Amino acid sequence: MPAPKLKKAAPAEQTLEELAAESPDTEAVKAIQAALKKHGHDEIEPDGIAGSKTAAAIKEYQKAKKLKVTGVADEALLKSMKKAGWL
Repeated sequence: MPAPKLKKAAPAEQTLEELAAESPDTEAVKAIQAALKKHGHDEIEPDGIAGSKTAAAIKEYQKAKKLKVTGVADEALLKSMKKAGWL
């Protein structure tokens, strides 16, 4: 299954809620949520609706991987998750 894709350049200030609201296809958000849940974030339900729990888990992942901590699902997050075998 090919990895999910997000919009090319999400502004740093764009929240996951805004990103999900803009995109009728929530499969990318679901895939990220499922990966986070699989790796210890049991509080996350892969429903495609990115909320505060998803943003907090993304921030934790970004910090651990030494990425810019934004809580936003961006290209850097996707590349890192793919490289780590999470997606």
